[in-house]
Amino acid sequence: KEQLAKLDIDEDLEDFMIDDTEFMAAVEKRRSIVDSLKRCIEGRISDKIKVKSLINAIISDILVDNNMITDIYNFEEVHLLPPSVKFETILHFAKKEYGREALKKVIEKYSVAAPKKIIEGGTKFSYVFTIEELNIMYTDLLQNEVEITRTDKLEIISTMLYQQYKGFRCMDTIDEMDIDGWNIGTSGAVNLDFISDDTMTFHNSAWVQLSGKYIHFRFLEFKDMQEIANIVKLTLSYGSPGALTAKKGIMVHQMADMSRVAAVRPPVSDCWAVFVRKFSHSLVDIRTICMNPKYKNAEIPYNWFKFFVKGQQILAITGRQSSGKTTVMKATMEFIDAMLNIRTIEMSFELNTRQHFPERNALGMKETQFVSATQIQDFCKKTDSAVTLLGEIATNEVAANAMQGAKVASLFMMFTHHAITMVDLIIALRDSLVNGNGFEQRAAEKLVIETVDVNIHADFNTAGDRFFERGTERIILDEVSDYPNLSKIEYNPNQISNEFMNYLMLNDNKKMNEITREYYRRVTDRRQFVTSDLFIFDKESMTYKPKNYPSASLIEKISKNLSKQEKKEFYEFILKYYAKIA
Repeated sequence: KEQLAKLDIDEDLEDFMIDDTEFMAAVEKRRSIVDSLKRCIEGRISDKIKVKSLINAIISDILVDNNMITDIYNFEEVHLLPPSVKFETILHFAKKEYGREALKKVIEKYSVAAPKKIIEGGTKFSYVFTIEELNIMYTDLLQNEVEITRTDKLEIISTMLYQQYKGFRCMDTIDEMDIDGWNIGTSGAVNLDFISDDTMTFHNSAWVQLSGKYIHFRFLEFKDMQEIANIVKLTLSYGSPGALTAKKGIMVHQMADMSRVAAVRPPVSDCWAVFVRKFSHSLVDIRTICMNPKYKNAEIPYNWFKFFVKGQQILAITGRQSSGKTTVMKATMEFIDAMLNIRTIEMSFELNTRQHFPERNALGMKETQFVSATQIQDFCKKTDSAVTLLGEIATNEVAANAMQGAKVASLFMMFTHHAITMVDLIIALRDSLVNGNGFEQRAAEKLVIETVDVNIHADFNTAGDRFFERGTERIILDEVSDYPNLSKIEYNPNQISNEFMNYLMLNDNKKMNEITREYYRRVTDRRQFVTSDLFIFDKESMTYKPKNYPSASLIEKISKNLSKQEKKEFYEFILKYYAKIA
């Protein structure tokens, strides 16, 4: 640390420089080092590599022989080496072959993500990465005659030093991996005064999300609560968003690699905790997402995505966290007409539209401490937006603005939501309009159903397989049907019997009662819509199945926005899968 700190001290470089060129080169090198020392805490990989190489250079001069290295870490003794060092050593060699896929490959090779009956006295299944599994991996590494050279050892020691000096401690290398995310501070007893000796504490609270599974890395250990707090603070260092104080106990931010960070601290929570959600920087093709070789008829969801977007329908992609909603929305952008301007509104930049489609007219915006999502939505109306993509509708204000502006501010819109069914989605959005903007309930529901056309629900199973549970359309019920009629017979008491006249009057009284009842039904609980599942996913047979024939209204709305060739493909798709249903 002392030697690294010296690099930040301004010295008189002129005393030992030959000419101006060397002087400027030395100044630029020092500036680069100082910048890396400041930026590496934000999770920037290039800066981390630079600082670790500096640490390596320093300790290479200190640890001059293998005995000195062994005094620090004995890499040949499985049971003497700390678990965190064993883990880093395994990843060190895996990264040479697999890069950012290293952790995933290691977990797949040793079936770490298989459910195990370990917790709660071995009575419950869970995803756990145990110390026993780690020891098996490390023993295999040594027995496979992998030579841990002096260079390897110095690099691993440099990594361990960096983690304690500038990094996210034991989560630092994990953060570099191609994973869904990670979180800490979310398990183990916090009050240590009233626990037994075998009770797990917050010291072992490292979790990694991979392929939709939350795996508890039980062998990773935090020294104390302060260490967890330090990691939480480091994840919030990018862009200086302000301190996570006791008064302001929650914060949603992002890291330099655009990972989303949700941090919380006492007294809001019972422990310091952070949830880091990683997003792929590469664009996954929607065909690849849909066409899982495990699934039959996978072209059904693929084609509905294609024609919903090309047909400019307002599409809600729903699902629980980690079901792949953002990835799917990002992938479906390929179906948006390249001549249409795209505007994205998010809590943190996750869609990265311009990164994936740099030649399109696209602008991403996110809410900040001083600019709300509602203000951004209003601003979007003045930016020539043709397509609006909402990263997530999570608040009443955003929902209200989205429903009110969807068909005014742009041609169509896509958004994500956590609703389970389309009925749940409509009710949630309706209630947001009522609670956020003071709408009358039926008027709010009418606005929602006139806005949201279709919904595809994403989900995943315990094995981590992602799929689309259903695709649904909303059908607005006809409200212009006639009221029950009164008798249209012209009757004259002088021409017909008194009995028949009394019958007609009684009949009209009954009709009037029907009209009254129908009136109150229409203004109270009459349903304004129904939903119809276009396809479902059969989990047992792993098959997508068409369920209900699409409505004439949906077919017409989609068709009018398609080219001649696209119409032909759309009709062929409908005939292939829905002809028998019709």
